[in-house]
Amino acid sequence: MNTSPSQLTRSFIRRALTSDTLDEPEMNKFNGDGELIASLYLAHQTGGVEAARDAWERIKRLRPDLVRLEPRQKLIPADELKYLQKPEYMIEGYPFYAHGFNVLVGPSGGGKSFVALDFCGRLIKQEQSVVYIAGEGLHGYASRWEVLKAHLDIPDSEYFNFYCEPVQIIDEDSRGEFFAQIDEQGARPALVVIDTLARCAIGLEENSNKEMGQFVGAIDAIRLQYDCGVLVVHHTGKDGSVRGASALIAACDSAVMLHKAEGLIKLSNKFDDGGKNKHDAESEPTFIQLVPMTVGEFASAVVRPAEQVIRSPRESGYLTVNQRAILEALEAFDKPIPIKSVVESSKVSRATAHRVLKDLAESGYITWDKKLSTYEITDDGRSAFYEG
Repeated sequence: MNTSPSQLTRSFIRRALTSDTLDEPEMNKFNGDGELIASLYLAHQTGGVEAARDAWERIKRLRPDLVRLEPRQKLIPADELKYLQKPEYMIEGYPFYAHGFNVLVGPSGGGKSFVALDFCGRLIKQEQSVVYIAGEGLHGYASRWEVLKAHLDIPDSEYFNFYCEPVQIIDEDSRGEFFAQIDEQGARPALVVIDTLARCAIGLEENSNKEMGQFVGAIDAIRLQYDCGVLVVHHTGKDGSVRGASALIAACDSAVMLHKAEGLIKLSNKFDDGGKNKHDAESEPTFIQLVPMTVGEFASAVVRPAEQVIRSPRESGYLTVNQRAILEALEAFDKPIPIKSVVESSKVSRATAHRVLKDLAESGYITWDKKLSTYEITDDGRSAFYEG
């Protein structure tokens, strides 16, 4: 197995900062780190370990991106464990850990990527750099990003980069090329998003704990390379639980499950919902909704907390899919009809139909005869339907 240039650099730094003897390095092996290596070697030759440590502190002040190469103490006295920094969330609102292994799990088409992108956008607003591996292709992300920028008021940002093809995470060459691209651009990510596990682990037997363990090891390699957090986007199985071997959730710091819940999206890290929170108490589930939004030529959807969603079509200026389906059903009958007929004609579930009918009534788009328990479209409702 070949050692990557950054691993060689890290090994040399460790020797320079801890060993009384230091062999002259072969500069051609260190690629872009040659100047750093030469400075440390010269300092060590001049004043030994202490001089090398002083040189390293000066280098870090000038190049804070090189902190990731600093040797890590791996042998810790038991009595010093109490001084370790407690793992912390990257931002408020999402239980994903800085420097941690995080997983977001949900069904196909359930909104996982929109949630992951919203999380990234909020990190970027705090000037935390993100590299997003769009394993399922970049199609559609231009619109999503332009709309998200407007929604969160994010200026054009140097903190967000997409990697435009799947990285085969367990393949060292593919992973090495990914690292080389990041190093070349100086991206220094606080977070790497892998969307999705399936597209970035082709050939992996998901039901094998042994092979999933190899994937987990590759995730750790990314975290150690950049001292960053990783978010893996993954699919649920047919039964709604996490697809594949248990080693994935067993190894992660945080697992958030995404479920559909009566027209909303439920996000939960509770054990009973299939989630996990390794370092803190389970959070109460949050409920969100994907709301359509258009910015110029770009149309997409954004994440809003359920309590902030404007359900009135008169206020929002548009009809949701379910609102349009119910207005279409009422317009087709052109007479008052009961809830049963609304549900059968619109193909909207009864629970959702009750909520949508309430929103339409409050907007003046339908009327409700409380005595007969029937619904009828109004002239305003017809106008909204045909003009929307």
